[in-house]
Amino acid sequence: KIKVLPGILNEKVAIRSSKHGHDGAFIETRRGGGDWEELAISMKHLHEDTRPLLVPGQPERRDYRLRFWDKGKPNGDWTDVATVTVGP
Repeated sequence: KIKVLPGILNEKVAIRSSKHGHDGAFIETRRGGGDWEELAISMKHLHEDTRPLLVPGQPERRDYRLRFWDKGKPNGDWTDVATVTVGP
């Protein structure tokens, strides 16, 4: 589940995942029309994306996808892509 929340400099994104017995979640993101990039390896059920906007003051679209993380590597299928708009 993905939710946009107020942040210090701009909005942040709360990413909530279920581990279903796995070590954690491997999270990738894409923004500004760019390529997929690793955001985090989260061993908790909640991760917050607090990165600043690519262009300060300008809202941007962010895509997220996750897969399980076990024994030092990602595995399993990707989740469906979740998309949010993050603003100032």
